This record gives sequence, C-alpha cells and structure tokens, in this order.
Amino acid sequence: MLPPKNERTLIAALIPPGIWAIFAAYRARLDQENLSEPEDAYRAAREILAAKPALLPYRAVVVDEAQDLGAEAFKLIAAIAPKADGGGGKAAPDSLFVVGDAHQRIYGRKASMTKCGIDVRGRSKKLKVCYRTSDEIRRWAVAVMEGVTVDDLDESSDDLRGYRSLFHGPVPEVLIAKTTAGEMNALTEWIENCKDDGIDESDICVLSRTNPILKEIGEALKQKGYKTVQIAPGEADNRAKSGIRLSTMHRSKGLEFSAVALVRINEDVVPPKALLSLAPDAAIRRSLIAGEKSLIHVSATRAKRKLFVSSSGQPGAYRKSHPAILMVQSAQDRAADDIPGPLNAARDRGILVQ
Repeated sequence: MLPPKNERTLIAALIPPGIWAIFAAYRARLDQENLSEPEDAYRAAREILAAKPALLPYRAVVVDEAQDLGAEAFKLIAAIAPKADGGGGKAAPDSLFVVGDAHQRIYGRKASMTKCGIDVRGRSKKLKVCYRTSDEIRRWAVAVMEGVTVDDLDESSDDLRGYRSLFHGPVPEVLIAKTTAGEMNALTEWIENCKDDGIDESDICVLSRTNPILKEIGEALKQKGYKTVQIAPGEADNRAKSGIRLSTMHRSKGLEFSAVALVRINEDVVPPKALLSLAPDAAIRRSLIAGEKSLIHVSATRAKRKLFVSSSGQPGAYRKSHPAILMVQSAQDRAADDIPGPLNAARDRGILVQ
C-alpha cells in the first residue's frame, strides 16, 4: 500500500527520484503473483475482524518477543484483545500481557504500542533479573550496547541499569587472531576446555553472522574430528543428537546453551560490508551498526556459563564497546599466530591474544 499523497510530498526530498514508481511496480508484482508481505496480512486480518467481531472468543492475549513486532502486528493484537465495553473501545482489564526487550531487537521493526491502540502507561513493569546468563557474560553483553539508544516499546527510552544475574561464572574470553587458522586453533582449544569442565558437545554452540562462514567453520571442525549439528531455520534443536551445535546468530534467538562461541566477528562481517555500502547516509549507517550490536548482545546472552568471542584481523561492531578489546588490540602485534602460550596467560583476565 502506497502512503497518502500528502505523506509522499513531505518525504519526497529525502527519497531518490523515481522510487515511488519502483515501489508501485513491486506492489503490482506482488498482486500479480498473489503474494503479500506480513504487514499486509496483519492489515487484512484486522479488516476481517472488524467485519465479523463475533469471531473473537478470546478472554486474553499473551505476546512474547514484542520487540520484533511492527505497527501492523500491534494493531492486530489490539483488535484481538477483548474490549472493556464488549465493543470497539479500550482493552478490558487483564486482557493483554506483553513481554519484550528492545535491546534484543534484531529485525529492525519499531512501533509505539500507544499509537497502535495498546495503552500500558502506569501498568508496566521492568524486569531486572537475568536467570539464564552468568553475571560476567551479562556485563559483557551489556557493554556491547554502550552508546546505543533503545526505546521501551512505547514513547520513552530504556536502559539496563539495575539489571543483574543470579550467579557468577568465568569472564568471557575474547580473541583477536591474525589469521583464520589461528582463530580456529583457539576455538578448538576453548571447546576442549569446555568439555574438560563437564559440558557436553551438544550443549556447545558456535554462532556466526552468515551461513557461508558457518559452513566454513563446520567443515574446519569436522576436519579436526568433531561431529557437528546445524540448527536449521524453523526446526527445533534435537538435543538427543550428539555433536557441537552450529547456528547463525539470527537463528539462535530463543535458544540457550551452557557454552557459546561467537566467531568471525570481523569488521567486514559484523556488520556485513555489502550492507554498510548500501547505507545512503550516516544516520542509516549508525542504525545498521546499532542493529549489529543488538545482534551480538542477543547472541552472547544465549550462553549460560561460558562465552568465547573471536575475530580474524579487525574486530567488528563490538570493538569499541568493551575495555578488553582495546587491551587486546594493543597486544595484537606482539602475539604469534599459532603459539598457545599467550592464550593461557591472558585467560584469567578474559583476554585472548593470538
């Protein structure tokens, strides 16, 4: 659906010439092939519900991962929720339960619940206890988000002050290797240390930003004698299968493991070089980098006990967000690619250099 003409006039100066014609052609192609985008489906569902409100038998609506929903999805939720007057007014008391954390938004959709017909002002609560992740991993993941402005899913901003975990563990291990071979050697050493600590291979997951890198890592692990299991999109992780788990960072959303490795967090990978090159201005570039930081934050908090973060060469979007990164960079030139000594010497400080 094209925006109204008056809205197009307001933003015309910011849009390259001819973009509306391209957008209209795209919409026509969707109609021709009888396809719809998710936002269109949400909108169509609202129209059906408005025409046949008797089809709504629900007493309550529960929403999880609300940070990944857009405006049309929230409007549909507001339409589904039972109304106080039984008609089209405000939602009835206790008819909606919404849970979300904008720090974990990885799909770029933003919306104000108030503007979408969901009023939570005065009835919301901030959860501050992390039950999954050790305090050391939590603090590292929070540091990654430094400098990123995050909303509260409504009209205000949010932060992670007062956020805490209930248990402690080893500090995350951060590695900057000069070569991919050095990175793989460090990864396998870390995997063996996890196993020595009693962590089963099926409870160890290696995450990467892209599928090609994940395939490369998987092949390298197989060559070193490890069995691997890739977690496919839309499929549950069958823990009965033995082997180290492989997953993209996006697919790991909602999962948890005793030990997680984030690999190849390189400058041209996180964010992807091609993605940044398409950014038309500095504001969108900053938004892309903020999104990648959120992705790293989400990925790191999949780990319960142990976290390993590595790059080959120049580290990616997280590089200025944690003091360990600066210390690693200062020592990088003094480290040899395949000498394990510096790894063990720095392990107590959570800094790995190779």
